[in-house]
Amino acid sequence: MAPPQIGDSIPDVTLYENTPNEAISLKELCAGKKVIIFGVPGAFTPTCSKDHLPSFLAQYDAIKLKEVAEIICVSVNDPFVMAAWGESYPTTGKIRQGSSCLFYISSSASSAVVCFYA
Repeated sequence: MAPPQIGDSIPDVTLYENTPNEAISLKELCAGKKVIIFGVPGAFTPTCSKDHLPSFLAQYDAIKLKEVAEIICVSVNDPFVMAAWGESYPTTGKIRQGSSCLFYISSSASSAVVCFYA
């Protein structure tokens, strides 16, 4: 399989925000937007908690200046673990927690959410 290229279609994957009952289509979430997707081995792991997620939060304003609408982080955790991980950061007003798993940083409504899916 060839690596993804700029302009490629995103797969239609279901994400879950906060609980397994709150399904979100990745394809719909990313439609017509400039998006960054990155992966982490897992929530609450030392490197992901110390470096990966905090580095995107620290660079949030600079990323937004590049007209990136969404920053999506992929992991294998369930929605409950992702929600707890997101709540463990000082991100009030920036990060919505989610699932397999979601937060995503969004330019709309000045909220941040990083999406995770497995």
